[in-house]
Amino acid sequence: MKFTGPGGDKGWADLSWEQVPDYPADIVFQFAKSAEAFAASPVFVKLPAVTANQVIDFDDKRPNTYANYGAWFEQVAQLLDQARNVA
Repeated sequence: MKFTGPGGDKGWADLSWEQVPDYPADIVFQFAKSAEAFAASPVFVKLPAVTANQVIDFDDKRPNTYANYGAWFEQVAQLLDQARNVA
């Protein structure tokens, strides 16, 4: 598995929507509370992973329980198993 991102010591990058396609991805993790904003972005909806329906919600505010994380990792594993190369 290869993760895309800003590289170096940083785990995050401040990007404009126009820069998002510079980071090709087969799967996209979207912040769950921002799903409407993502869906309204003409750039986001045209990303190869999005058009292939290879998007999963990420919510860093979920309750920290084994059950919640287990269920989410199950969803991630299923998506990874079914995903195809699109980037």
